[in-house]
Amino acid sequence: MTGGRNTKWVLLALLFFSTVINYLDRQALSILATTIQADLGMSDLEYARVVQVFLFAYAAAYVMAGRVTDWLGARVALLLFVGWWSLANIATGFVRSAFELGAARFALGLGEPGNYTVGTKVVSEQFPAPQRGLALGLYTAGAMIGATLAPPLIGGIALTYGWRSAFWITGVAGLLWMIAWYLVYPRPARQTATAVTAAATAEAVATPALDTPAAPAPAVSMKGVWGRLARDRTVWALVASRAVADPVWYFYLFWFPKYLGDARGMSLAAIASLAWIVYVAADIGSVGGGLISGRLVKRGMSPVRARLATMIGAACLAPVGMLVALHPPIPAAARAGVRGDVRAPDLPDQPHRDDGRSVPVALHRLGGGAGGLRQCTRRHGLGPGGGPPGRRRQLRPRIRADGVPAPDRGTTGLDRVAESEALQDDVDRSRRTGRGGLSDERHAVQR
Repeated sequence: MTGGRNTKWVLLALLFFSTVINYLDRQALSILATTIQADLGMSDLEYARVVQVFLFAYAAAYVMAGRVTDWLGARVALLLFVGWWSLANIATGFVRSAFELGAARFALGLGEPGNYTVGTKVVSEQFPAPQRGLALGLYTAGAMIGATLAPPLIGGIALTYGWRSAFWITGVAGLLWMIAWYLVYPRPARQTATAVTAAATAEAVATPALDTPAAPAPAVSMKGVWGRLARDRTVWALVASRAVADPVWYFYLFWFPKYLGDARGMSLAAIASLAWIVYVAADIGSVGGGLISGRLVKRGMSPVRARLATMIGAACLAPVGMLVALHPPIPAAARAGVRGDVRAPDLPDQPHRDDGRSVPVALHRLGGGAGGLRQCTRRHGLGPGGGPPGRRRQLRPRIRADGVPAPDRGTTGLDRVAESEALQDDVDRSRRTGRGGLSDERHAVQR
């Protein structure tokens, strides 16, 4: 069934917006992770389990989403999927424990894959073969746009109305989207396969800018399809590529905003204003990769070699991400981070102007680099669960500007850097003086 020329593009626009909403709902948790953990009393391990529960449901649901789409049809199936995940996202705003949060995100994971199975079906039904690649590219671009919009949008809502409202508002957006989909999508009509093919061919031929439409694919028996897929080397190559690339992408989706808050000491406002940059880079890479491979093909390179060359180039860029933990220079940043954490531990929580001259901004910029030593300090027994808790807390003077002790919010990356440097100083002094234990200065700090 193909819709009118205007209808199919309206449907494509709706698919684009459903994909944007899909990623907004998915990203809301990672943007607000530190805030939610503080409110619900969750550890990093519990947060990791919540993320894993979502991914497990997400992967498992893909297997069934295609069958549900074929059974119900694109119109009804997408209403079901969007309604399901929108309600799950709204439910996230009501959770009171890590278990409830995991249950809500599990439900979200069950619904979100349907957006992509239905999207593929809609494109195949509504667009002739020459237009399908363009249509798929346009609507799936909503994923990158959604990931890019999530930090400022989700962060702005949370800062204005509270973190729970961020889930409620984005969930309601999905429910409102359902109304438009219900009204726009054409009612199913009985058409023969010949009529569908003829309509698609006629429309493609009427568009001279497009290539001649491809011949309809022959019918393929579904009997023994899993066995055929298991023996197909191309399938395994695709599986291997996703197995290598997807964990990196999901790391940036679920852990990068949290890293900025925990290891770099950024406030929610700073995360909202900066985290989108990495997702813009993903947008550029997604579009640029296709453009580069296309140009290589035009210059005479075979499509397979052109795509392989593009992927190798992208793989060579991937290790650059490791440099995040090493910038700015570690020794100077570590010392600045120690001073910043001791002298003004709660300044990141106070409102300030990012004019480059204020004290909080200076401490952010100097102290953030110290978080890059987080993995190094773990090996010294100062990571989560390592080292004596009493010493960790005693070595962390947290005094506000007004002289009132600040509430202990847990150990941060900067705290561990400060402790590691202080303990190393004690070891050096003991070697020089022949004494063991902490120096007199550190005992004074403890008292």
